[in-house]
Amino acid sequence: MLNVRLFSATDKECYLKFSKDFYISGAALEPIPEENMCRTFDALMSGNPYADGFMILSDDIPAGYCLISFLWSTEMGGLLALIDELYISPDFRGQKLGSAFLQYIEEYYKGRVVGLRLEVCSSNRGAIRLYEKQGFHFLEYQQMIKKLA
Repeated sequence: MLNVRLFSATDKECYLKFSKDFYISGAALEPIPEENMCRTFDALMSGNPYADGFMILSDDIPAGYCLISFLWSTEMGGLLALIDELYISPDFRGQKLGSAFLQYIEEYYKGRVVGLRLEVCSSNRGAIRLYEKQGFHFLEYQQMIKKLA
């Protein structure tokens, strides 16, 4: 059974384990430094208003996590919740936790955001199927990035 809660300070070790796996699993383009993961977790614990971190549990056992950040979209007419990272541990895949979680956050943010947006690697076919079943569709944009020092 799905249980969801916002991160607590005691989740750091579990989050780091899950995040490291996320970044080597093919769900992301490349691994990132653990320092970045720690910075994100610490920002969430300090009350950063631009992001939320959720622990996804199966019967109170940590099964995954999700990071949400927020951005304003003139095109969509308001605030979007960007699903930045959604990870379900391999031990818990196939139990429909991802689907249940996406339905949960849609209700959680109802009335506060105008939509949900996410990124997915084209090679991550399982995630694409999950997202399409939940009503997501591809945009015709390609994203670009420039890292600042």
